[in-house]
Amino acid sequence: MDTLISVIVPVFNAEDHLMRTITSILNQTYSHLELILIDDGSTDRSFQICQQYKKTDHRIRVIQQENSGVSVARNVGIDASVGELLIFVDSDDYIEENMMEVLISCSSESNELVVYGYYIHNLDKGNEVLLNSGNRENKKITVAEMVSDFWRYYESGVTNSPWNKLYVSSIIKENQIYFPVGVKLGEDVVFNLNYFNQISHIKVIDKYLYHYLLYPNQSTRQVNLNISEDMVFFLTQIESFIQHYNGFKSHPKNLEHHQQQLYKHMLTALKMAYQTNQITRQERLKYVEKTVILFNTVFQNEMDFPQNKFDKLMVHHLKDHNYRKIHQLLTITELVKSNTKRLKNNKRIGGKM
Repeated sequence: MDTLISVIVPVFNAEDHLMRTITSILNQTYSHLELILIDDGSTDRSFQICQQYKKTDHRIRVIQQENSGVSVARNVGIDASVGELLIFVDSDDYIEENMMEVLISCSSESNELVVYGYYIHNLDKGNEVLLNSGNRENKKITVAEMVSDFWRYYESGVTNSPWNKLYVSSIIKENQIYFPVGVKLGEDVVFNLNYFNQISHIKVIDKYLYHYLLYPNQSTRQVNLNISEDMVFFLTQIESFIQHYNGFKSHPKNLEHHQQQLYKHMLTALKMAYQTNQITRQERLKYVEKTVILFNTVFQNEMDFPQNKFDKLMVHHLKDHNYRKIHQLLTITELVKSNTKRLKNNKRIGGKM
């Protein structure tokens, strides 16, 4: 009997792209699947579109809930699923028509996790298409090997997202692995870390099967002044995971890379307050102080600082706890960035006249 694959799609206000997503799943060359659409309180026509498709294909189930976030929607999908294998698809992306067929052939090799490649469509740059770098070759690695160079695998798209992976449903359900609720950043990584803890090997294939679409303005992170807490949450989860496998002591380069990532994420959190005009100068100063203290308290000065000119100034002010100077440095940096972008736009417009 054919293996049933459960496809979980959380849906929220996706009417412009949802039909393409659903069609790409239903038109698979391997057809033994169930499609679970979880409408997360959409205010557009998304729920009606889901219902229309349900009438035409018995493989579809539609669940409607009050708006609770993507993690809750995915968790609901996990509980509702009955397939032996499980994948996630986002409601504004789409998949290759032979994706399920390729993954089924891999699953027959008793793989606990299959990681496949994805295309990145940057629609903000004229549909520029990139490939994630982590799937250039077929290989089977142990979880311990992945941990030994964790951040390289993270940056190459192997460890972080849930939508380029084929999971074994029983591993998820028997170990009660769910997406953390109330977290807006890093919830995918935490889910995967908990899954990695229950398996021994990861199968990485060189097939590019998923299309991840970055729509205009989506590539610019929405302003979230609680981002530092979310970052600290998932970074501590990563740190504990690596330490569990003795991944720092055994691999000093891994520790160095981790320390650099701590600094990089802190800097991203700090810059968040300078990407909006909705807060005052005093509020920015308080945010800077809160963020730096939080990172230093949790990670106890573990951060490593790259040595370019900007970072040398930043580390000097960080060590002095000079939050006002940090504020000034970030203000100038964002001003230069904004002016440079404006000049490029003016030059492009002028060239078209």
